[in-house]
Amino acid sequence: QAERDRRDPGLVGHRRPSCRVGGGGAVRRRARAPQRGANVVFELAGNGADPAAGAGGCDVALGQMHAADWQGVALSDLIDLRGRDADAAVLVHGLDGTVALPAWKAADDVMIATAMNGATVGDWHGGPLRLVVPGWEGALWMRGVLAVELSADRWTAATAATAATAGGKSTDSLHASRGGRWSHVLAVNSVVTSPSRSTALRPGAARIEGLAWTGAGSVAAVDVTLDGGRHWQAARVTPAGNRGALQRFVLEVRWDGRPLTVASRATDSTGATQAPAGAWALAPARLAGRHVNEIRTWSVGSDGLVIL
Repeated sequence: QAERDRRDPGLVGHRRPSCRVGGGGAVRRRARAPQRGANVVFELAGNGADPAAGAGGCDVALGQMHAADWQGVALSDLIDLRGRDADAAVLVHGLDGTVALPAWKAADDVMIATAMNGATVGDWHGGPLRLVVPGWEGALWMRGVLAVELSADRWTAATAATAATAGGKSTDSLHASRGGRWSHVLAVNSVVTSPSRSTALRPGAARIEGLAWTGAGSVAAVDVTLDGGRHWQAARVTPAGNRGALQRFVLEVRWDGRPLTVASRATDSTGATQAPAGAWALAPARLAGRHVNEIRTWSVGSDGLVIL
C-alpha cells in the first residue's frame, strides 16, 4: 500500500521561513496555551481498499481508522497567521519528517494534541505532541511534532515537493489528476456494524446500527436498505459536535426472521453521497485504493448473524 505514513525530512525545497516555532521544547511550552478539544476520525487514505478484507467483517474491511477525543492547542495559537495568504504553506516538522498545510486550514481547526481520550498522548499514538487535522487523511497527522513554520512558498508548491519524495504515489498527486485540485479530504462513508459476526438480530423489534463519517462538514443523512438496495429507509443520525467527527446511526425495524441484505448510504452536509458498490473497480489504476467509499453490503442469515 502506497501510503505516506512517513515523510521525507527533506521537504527542503521551500524558501526561508518567515515565522518559526521550534524545537520540541519551544513547541511544548507554547502548547500550554488555552486548550481546545474535538472528537475526530483518523483514517488512512487506503482504508477499505482491499476487496478481500470484506470477508473479515467491518472491523477488518475498514480497520485503518479510529475515532478519539483529542485535546490540545490550536495551531493558530502557536504561529501567527493573521493577514497571511490563505494558500501560504505551514510546515509541520516531526518524527515522520515534514507535512505541509495551507494557512487557511491551519487557521481553521488544526491542533497540536497533548491528550487523547483524557490521557497524555503516548509514543504509541504519536506523542508527546500529535498533529490533528480534522477531516483530512491520516498521513498528514504528524507524530512527535518538533517545529512549526510559515514558509514563503505557496502550499501547492510545498505539497508537490512532498509528493515528489513519495515517488508520485501520494494521494495529493493522484487526486490532483482529477481536474487539478489537491484533495486530502476524507470521503463521506458509512458502514453497518450491527448485526455483525458476533451481534445477532432477534425476531421482532430490532435495530440496524452503524457508523458514518466525512471530512467535509458533517453527515446529514444515512439511508439503510434491508433488501440489497431496492428500498431505502432513513435512519436516525446523531449530530456531529465538530467537523470530522464519528457519527452513529440507527434504524428501528421489525424483523420476521427471513434473510436480509443490509447496507447503508451516507450523505454529508455538502450533498456528497457514498459511491455505489463496485464503483472503484471501474476507476483508473492511478486512482485505485484512494479514499474508497463504496456502499458495503452484508448478508444476514435466518439466525440473525452476518454471513461472510
